[in-house]
Amino acid sequence: MKKIFLAALLPLAVCLFGLCSYAGPAFDAPICVTQPDGSVIEIRKRGDERGSWYESAKGAYALLYDANTKWWYFAASKEGRLVSLGVPYREGEPAPLPAAKDYRPVRVSARRVSGEAIALIKSGMTSVDYAAEPEKSRAAMREIAERTADEAEGIVV
Repeated sequence: MKKIFLAALLPLAVCLFGLCSYAGPAFDAPICVTQPDGSVIEIRKRGDERGSWYESAKGAYALLYDANTKWWYFAASKEGRLVSLGVPYREGEPAPLPAAKDYRPVRVSARRVSGEAIALIKSGMTSVDYAAEPEKSRAAMREIAERTADEAEGIVV
């Protein structure tokens, strides 16, 4: 009887505690890490449950870690994503010009994008059209994505 009760209680407990879990901002305390040359740098994790990135504690430049070389590199924002510039971050040294300072990702409402996709489908584009003219279809999708990103710039959803 005890086993049956526990077996029934466990899924209920998982459901109840699952409803109480919330996400929040990334832990924003400075973290000291050591570069392969022995220099110590201070970085901070930024973002929230939808996405996070690292930036320098001094200067607020976006950084990316390369697991192969074990270096933290300056990053630049390219097409809405961070890409490594290949320039190692060292405290006190100037950042390269394209380095992303005070990086904030552009967030686009899923409802708006899906609404645009539905409008595109209603316009008559089908999977057959996509197969027949993939470049034309990709261009149309790119145009919608750019328009949606332009509309959403600066808006956090």
